[in-house]
Amino acid sequence: LLDDKRRSATETMIAALDSARYERLVVRFAALLRRGPLRGSVTSRTPILISGPDVVSRRHRQFRKAGLGLSTESPPEAFHTLRIRAKRLRYALEFTEPVYGERARALIKRLETLQDLLGEHQDAQVAMQHLGSLVDEHGPELEPRVVFAMGRVAERYEVRADELRRRFDDVYSPVRRRWRRLRRGNRASRGDS
Repeated sequence: LLDDKRRSATETMIAALDSARYERLVVRFAALLRRGPLRGSVTSRTPILISGPDVVSRRHRQFRKAGLGLSTESPPEAFHTLRIRAKRLRYALEFTEPVYGERARALIKRLETLQDLLGEHQDAQVAMQHLGSLVDEHGPELEPRVVFAMGRVAERYEVRADELRRRFDDVYSPVRRRWRRLRRGNRASRGDS
Protein backbone atom coordinates (compact mmCIF):
# COMPACT_ATOMS: atom_id res chain seq x y z
CA LEU A 1 0.00 0.00 0.00
CA LEU A 2 2.77 2.43 0.94
CA ASP A 3 4.77 1.62 -2.20
CA ASP A 4 1.67 2.24 -4.34
CA LYS A 5 1.01 5.57 -2.62
CA ARG A 6 4.66 6.62 -2.98
CA ARG A 7 4.72 5.64 -6.65
CA SER A 8 1.52 7.58 -7.32
CA ALA A 9 2.82 10.65 -5.49
CA THR A 10 6.10 10.50 -7.41
CA GLU A 11 4.26 10.32 -10.73
CA THR A 12 2.13 13.32 -9.75
CA MET A 13 5.22 15.31 -8.73
CA ILE A 14 7.09 14.48 -11.94
CA ALA A 15 4.07 15.45 -14.03
CA ALA A 16 3.88 18.80 -12.20
CA LEU A 17 7.61 19.46 -12.68
CA ASP A 18 7.34 18.56 -16.38
CA SER A 19 4.30 20.79 -16.94
CA ALA A 20 4.18 23.97 -19.00
CA ARG A 21 2.85 25.77 -15.92
CA TYR A 22 6.01 24.96 -13.92
CA GLU A 23 8.20 25.97 -16.88
CA ARG A 24 6.47 29.38 -16.98
CA LEU A 25 7.04 29.78 -13.23
CA VAL A 26 10.77 29.06 -13.57
CA VAL A 27 11.19 31.42 -16.54
CA ARG A 28 9.24 34.28 -14.92
CA PHE A 29 10.93 33.88 -11.55
CA ALA A 30 14.40 33.86 -13.15
CA ALA A 31 13.50 37.05 -15.06
CA LEU A 32 12.28 38.66 -11.84
CA LEU A 33 15.56 37.84 -10.09
CA ARG A 34 17.62 39.20 -12.99
CA ARG A 35 15.57 42.42 -13.12
CA GLY A 36 15.86 43.10 -9.38
CA PRO A 37 13.64 45.42 -7.34
CA LEU A 38 11.40 47.91 -9.03
CA ARG A 39 12.94 51.37 -9.09
CA GLY A 40 9.75 52.98 -7.88
CA SER A 41 9.45 50.66 -4.89
CA VAL A 42 9.88 52.51 -1.60
CA THR A 43 10.41 49.21 0.19
CA SER A 44 13.43 48.30 -1.93
CA ARG A 45 15.07 51.64 -1.09
CA THR A 46 14.43 51.50 2.68
CA PRO A 47 17.61 50.71 4.64
CA ILE A 48 17.59 47.48 6.65
CA LEU A 49 18.35 49.46 9.82
CA ILE A 50 14.95 51.10 9.41
CA SER A 51 12.79 48.28 8.06
CA GLY A 52 14.49 45.25 9.66
CA PRO A 53 13.40 45.79 13.27
CA ASP A 54 9.77 46.32 12.22
CA VAL A 55 9.75 43.10 10.19
CA VAL A 56 11.33 41.12 13.04
CA SER A 57 8.97 42.63 15.64
CA ARG A 58 5.92 41.81 13.52
CA ARG A 59 7.08 38.21 13.10
CA HIS A 60 7.75 37.98 16.84
CA ARG A 61 4.25 39.24 17.71
CA GLN A 62 2.76 36.54 15.49
CA PHE A 63 5.04 33.93 17.07
CA ARG A 64 4.21 35.08 20.62
CA LYS A 65 0.47 35.09 19.91
CA ALA A 66 0.66 31.51 18.58
CA GLY A 67 2.60 30.37 21.66
CA LEU A 68 0.43 32.02 24.30
CA GLY A 69 -1.31 29.50 26.49
CA LEU A 70 0.02 26.37 24.79
CA SER A 71 0.01 23.42 27.15
CA THR A 72 0.25 19.65 26.98
CA GLU A 73 -3.53 19.67 26.39
CA SER A 74 -3.40 22.02 23.38
CA PRO A 75 -4.46 20.57 20.03
CA PRO A 76 -1.72 19.46 17.62
CA GLU A 77 -2.76 22.18 15.16
CA ALA A 78 -1.77 24.86 17.69
CA PHE A 79 1.74 23.43 17.96
CA HIS A 80 1.96 23.27 14.16
CA THR A 81 0.90 26.92 13.88
CA LEU A 82 3.63 27.88 16.34
CA ARG A 83 6.14 25.90 14.30
CA ILE A 84 5.25 27.88 11.17
CA ARG A 85 5.48 31.18 13.06
CA ALA A 86 8.84 30.16 14.57
CA LYS A 87 10.15 29.43 11.09
CA ARG A 88 9.04 32.86 9.83
CA LEU A 89 10.62 34.59 12.81
CA ARG A 90 13.84 32.66 12.33
CA TYR A 91 14.01 33.57 8.63
CA ALA A 92 13.45 37.24 9.44
CA LEU A 93 16.21 37.10 12.05
CA GLU A 94 18.60 35.32 9.69
CA PHE A 95 18.01 37.98 7.06
CA THR A 96 18.55 40.83 9.54
CA GLU A 97 21.32 39.16 11.56
CA PRO A 98 23.87 41.85 10.56
CA VAL A 99 21.69 44.39 12.36
CA TYR A 100 21.38 42.37 15.57
CA GLY A 101 24.66 40.44 15.69
CA GLU A 102 25.43 37.79 18.30
CA ARG A 103 22.11 38.20 20.12
CA ALA A 104 20.30 37.24 16.92
CA ARG A 105 22.51 34.18 16.43
CA ALA A 106 21.74 33.01 19.99
CA LEU A 107 17.99 33.46 19.42
CA ILE A 108 18.18 31.70 16.05
CA LYS A 109 19.79 28.67 17.72
CA ARG A 110 16.97 28.54 20.30
CA LEU A 111 14.37 28.85 17.55
CA GLU A 112 16.03 25.99 15.66
CA THR A 113 15.82 23.79 18.77
CA LEU A 114 12.15 24.70 19.18
CA GLN A 115 11.47 24.02 15.50
CA ASP A 116 13.13 20.61 15.80
CA LEU A 117 10.88 19.69 18.72
CA LEU A 118 7.75 21.00 17.00
CA GLY A 119 8.76 19.34 13.73
CA GLU A 120 9.14 15.96 15.40
CA HIS A 121 5.77 16.49 17.07
CA GLN A 122 4.16 17.29 13.71
CA ASP A 123 5.80 14.25 12.11
CA ALA A 124 4.29 12.06 14.82
CA GLN A 125 0.85 13.58 14.23
CA VAL A 126 1.08 13.05 10.47
CA ALA A 127 2.27 9.45 10.93
CA MET A 128 -0.65 8.67 13.26
CA GLN A 129 -3.13 10.22 10.82
CA HIS A 130 -1.56 8.35 7.94
CA LEU A 131 -1.75 5.01 9.74
CA GLY A 132 -5.37 5.71 10.71
CA SER A 133 -6.25 6.57 7.11
CA LEU A 134 -4.64 3.38 5.84
CA VAL A 135 -6.72 1.31 8.24
CA ASP A 136 -9.88 3.26 7.38
CA GLU A 137 -9.33 2.85 3.63
CA HIS A 138 -7.85 -0.66 3.50
CA GLY A 139 -8.71 -2.30 6.83
CA PRO A 140 -10.72 -5.17 5.38
CA GLU A 141 -7.85 -6.02 2.98
CA LEU A 142 -5.26 -6.13 5.75
CA GLU A 143 -4.52 -9.09 7.94
CA PRO A 144 -5.50 -8.58 11.60
CA ARG A 145 -1.88 -8.86 12.75
CA VAL A 146 -0.93 -6.05 10.33
CA VAL A 147 -3.68 -3.82 11.70
CA PHE A 148 -2.52 -4.68 15.23
CA ALA A 149 1.09 -3.80 14.36
CA MET A 150 -0.04 -0.51 12.80
CA GLY A 151 -1.91 0.28 16.02
CA ARG A 152 1.23 -0.39 18.06
CA VAL A 153 3.28 1.89 15.80
CA ALA A 154 0.65 4.61 16.09
CA GLU A 155 0.74 4.20 19.87
CA ARG A 156 4.52 4.74 19.87
CA TYR A 157 4.04 7.93 17.91
CA GLU A 158 1.40 9.08 20.38
CA VAL A 159 3.69 8.41 23.35
CA ARG A 160 6.50 10.33 21.63
CA ALA A 161 4.19 13.26 20.85
CA ASP A 162 3.14 13.36 24.53
CA GLU A 163 6.82 13.39 25.59
CA LEU A 164 7.53 16.26 23.21
CA ARG A 165 4.56 18.28 24.50
CA ARG A 166 5.83 17.80 28.07
CA ARG A 167 9.26 19.13 27.00
CA PHE A 168 7.74 22.10 25.18
CA ASP A 169 8.00 24.65 28.02
CA ASP A 170 11.66 23.77 28.60
CA VAL A 171 12.42 24.59 24.96
CA TYR A 172 10.00 27.51 24.50
CA SER A 173 11.02 29.49 27.60
CA PRO A 174 14.65 30.04 26.49
CA VAL A 175 13.35 31.48 23.20
CA ARG A 176 11.36 34.06 25.16
CA ARG A 177 14.40 34.95 27.30
CA ARG A 178 16.63 35.32 24.24
CA TRP A 179 14.02 37.59 22.63
CA ARG A 180 14.08 39.89 25.65
CA ARG A 181 17.90 40.05 25.48
CA LEU A 182 17.75 40.87 21.79
CA ARG A 183 15.25 43.68 22.38
CA ARG A 184 17.22 45.12 25.29
CA GLY A 185 20.44 45.03 23.27
CA ASN A 186 18.76 46.68 20.30
CA ARG A 187 17.35 49.47 22.45
CA ALA A 188 20.72 50.01 24.13
CA SER A 189 22.55 50.23 20.80
CA ARG A 190 20.04 52.87 19.61
CA GLY A 191 20.27 54.76 22.89
CA ASP A 192 16.58 54.21 23.78
CA SER A 193 15.67 54.16 27.44
